[in-house]
Amino acid sequence: MSMPRDHAGDEGGDEGPLPTLDARDGAVIDIIKKERLSQFSFDGLRRRTGLHQETLSRILDRLEGEGLLSKSSQGYSVTEHLEDGVEMSGDPHLASIPLLQTLLPDDVELPQVTSALRGRWFGRMRWLGMSLEGETAVLKWISEDAGIQVDAAFSPGQLEVAAVVKEGWKLTDAVKASYELMGHLTRVFARLNPRRRVALFDLVGERHFPN
Repeated sequence: MSMPRDHAGDEGGDEGPLPTLDARDGAVIDIIKKERLSQFSFDGLRRRTGLHQETLSRILDRLEGEGLLSKSSQGYSVTEHLEDGVEMSGDPHLASIPLLQTLLPDDVELPQVTSALRGRWFGRMRWLGMSLEGETAVLKWISEDAGIQVDAAFSPGQLEVAAVVKEGWKLTDAVKASYELMGHLTRVFARLNPRRRVALFDLVGERHFPN
């Protein structure tokens, strides 16, 4: 069981060591750290961890109480306390498979695109969360059965889509999901700029598919 943070003497001093975490708390934090999540949804993390919703709810409540997470109407966000200090060990993340790379229109504002996609569903894919790495925003979706994860990395002028496929699931399903994402993204661009009628696939610079 994690121990409550001692707030006594916080004024004018440091906040003391991070709380001691139990194994299940640590496993959830491990996944958040490995995915580099800055924001995430409850249902997405439930699929990613495989935990029962009541178990995950109790864990997230504890982490929120410790000041490691904050909760809003849009889901959970990681606080600086978690970003700065908790390092957990565990099984490495499955290898990511690059699926496609495409150019983005130069008049597209990335904050508008990520805001329009954040929290959205498409096909079998459900919103997991996002990470921010410099100028790159990585938006993540996970399938209902948790067998496939699709990551879309948006950087100035470019989009790269990759997938993680668990053993026993078909790579073709991940490829299909990436195309569903591109179709959804094309509709987003059309809403942001009604005069634009160019499909994203007309702007493809390079596509990568595994043999």
